[in-house]
Amino acid sequence: MRPLITFALTAVLTITFASCNKQQELINQEARWFTSSTGDYACDILSDSVDIDRLFPKEYLVDPEGDLMDLCSPSTSTKQCVLYKGDNSEAIKIADYYNALIIFTNLYSDNETAGRFGEDDETVYAAVADSIAALDCSIIRNTELRQIVRRIQNAIKSYVLYMPKKSYDNVDQATQALFTFLRRETDSIMENTRDEYISYNERMPYTNNFDSIVALRGTSDKAYQQELLTKLFLSQNPAERHMYAIEFAHSDSTNAHFLIGAAVLNREFVETRQYSPYLSEMWRTWRASMSTLMGASSWSYIPNSLYNAKRRQVAEIIIKHIEAYPNDILAQGVLIDLAGIDNISRHGSYFGNASILEQMTMFPEWDKSKRIAK
Repeated sequence: MRPLITFALTAVLTITFASCNKQQELINQEARWFTSSTGDYACDILSDSVDIDRLFPKEYLVDPEGDLMDLCSPSTSTKQCVLYKGDNSEAIKIADYYNALIIFTNLYSDNETAGRFGEDDETVYAAVADSIAALDCSIIRNTELRQIVRRIQNAIKSYVLYMPKKSYDNVDQATQALFTFLRRETDSIMENTRDEYISYNERMPYTNNFDSIVALRGTSDKAYQQELLTKLFLSQNPAERHMYAIEFAHSDSTNAHFLIGAAVLNREFVETRQYSPYLSEMWRTWRASMSTLMGASSWSYIPNSLYNAKRRQVAEIIIKHIEAYPNDILAQGVLIDLAGIDNISRHGSYFGNASILEQMTMFPEWDKSKRIAK
């Protein structure tokens, strides 16, 4: 009887060992999928193993050197707005809110672009005004909302064309009409989802001690990073995976190795294309990571077109989820939150553009380490 038990135990251990090896190989394969071949990412986290081309297409790494079209609005409707063609009323409504806010943030950025670059070359004003005029707002299906956004478009175009001789009052009035409309439509959504949103932000569905997670941010602890990656790759729950991806982005942030975290986030919210309440936080964390590649001056190249193209991909995931689950009010709140995040502005802080401020906002542990170092 004993040999039979021994044989059975040996078989179980063999199967278990083989299963663990298979799981580890799946982890390694998945890790290598978004990194280069210069190291086994699942076993040793190396900053030079990130495949930058997957993160940041080469055309976005080149300063346009005077070609303002890369910084202006015409690409908004085709690359940055959500084109929802379905007939689900909730999805149509929420897509309209998203598109209206994205168009507005890009028009505001156009105004900043004209103000900054027009200081040295007055022909910039007309070029940016032409770009604004080319923007197609017809992607917004709601007639009232579309007309409001068009008024903002015309007001900013007129202001830019005659900058700095024109009053900004017309822009302020048109903008106020937009916010009045959106508050009327979305305040109840945000209010009804606030507690649940806070719960996810504090990781309550997965831990009862958020402070313990925060304490490990920026520690550069390789064992902890390995644990996060392993849990991420093995989890079948999208929200749990996304939580681990966000925390991984925080794990080495004090050493400014942001692009490793950006690679993980990029893969999770674009390649897996699964909804979770963490998508807005993920995108903003990713953008803060990517902006470390750019300068912090108000003259620096700020690729909001890239950031918003990625934001659109995230928004499409959320809207697809809302189409399938129209009663998921939290998902609507996540999309409104995503749409309401401002572009990286040129005049966003005392340091120059808003990228540094955004990095400090999303990675407070990084900011804290810099202040301690001083």
